[in-house]
Amino acid sequence: MRMFYRLDGHDVVPLPDFETWAVWFETADRTVATTVTEHATISTVFLGLDHGFGSGRPVLFETMVFGGVMSDHSARYHTWADAERGHRSVVAQVRAREMADTKIISGHWRLIKKPEGD
Repeated sequence: MRMFYRLDGHDVVPLPDFETWAVWFETADRTVATTVTEHATISTVFLGLDHGFGSGRPVLFETMVFGGVMSDHSARYHTWADAERGHRSVVAQVRAREMADTKIISGHWRLIKKPEGD
């Protein structure tokens, strides 16, 4: 079972051991995409470790939302292409939620907090 991976461009390459992975990981640019909205930052990165833990195809990419209405939301993917699509999807979800929580009051945009549970 392989656990350690690196990127060669957008291609995933298995590595033989932790030490080889750690040397690569220390200086690697692992960013797939980063998007900043009005209230959140959405980040998608290559993890380098199989977060599927050997059960099927390796899960190697993750999108996380920091701040805003979907803070701490995450999604994981198998490939760079999946991660790019997933990133765009999460960004669209965050923006839609931000717009749903915003209303026009007296001609000005204001953030309206919805009651918990809605």
